[in-house]
Amino acid sequence: MTLGAWFKDYVFYSVSLSKPFVKLSKKTREHMNTFFATFVPMSIAMFIVWFGTGIWHGASWNFVLWGLYFFVLLSIEKQIAPKLETLPFIVRNLVTMFFVLIGWVLFMNTSLSGIGSPCSAAERALLAQVFRCSSKTRCRCS
Repeated sequence: MTLGAWFKDYVFYSVSLSKPFVKLSKKTREHMNTFFATFVPMSIAMFIVWFGTGIWHGASWNFVLWGLYFFVLLSIEKQIAPKLETLPFIVRNLVTMFFVLIGWVLFMNTSLSGIGSPCSAAERALLAQVFRCSSKTRCRCS
């Protein structure tokens, strides 16, 4: 069983199908339209799943930010999915790759201060992996 399947089966479905969430959906449907009646409980359940996924990867803020980053991406994607269908396949793939690479920068940095640096540990590790650099060869971001 994969981590994603475990979170889907044991966290997402357990949270989104629980009695408090069913009540929340009914209350939201009474005061707002049906879109929000499904979107609000689903968003809360997705937040719990991605926050938990970040915590599972490590007890560091970069992993928590990584999980919350993907929660935000998926929430935005749920909102604009019909508009994305009109884009060409290659454009959708390039946009996805761009945002996933930003997520890797969050994931690979061990401290929050390294995220904004021009040559972070994640970029050095990526360069070392791509160009097979060792500590003896020059593999720098400049």
